[in-house]
Amino acid sequence: LVNCLEIYKDINNKTILYGMNNGQIGLLDLEKLEIKYHKKCHEYGVWALKQIDENVFLSGADDNLIVLNDIRINKTCGEYK
Repeated sequence: LVNCLEIYKDINNKTILYGMNNGQIGLLDLEKLEIKYHKKCHEYGVWALKQIDENVFLSGADDNLIVLNDIRINKTCGEYK
């Protein structure tokens, strides 16, 4: 069973960033009602999310990693312990 553990809504109410208990993260575009980004970035549940701008955000999880994500290149840019 996969559950959403963390939700981060941007200031302009255009996107919702979400983190799941299986380590997946995603970005939902509320204007187009479509998923802009969805990726497994962690081994365990995601508990912390912070959107830097419309394309870049951080995620933190029970695997003791903070991951920098960039949806323009559809990949994680770095992992930090």
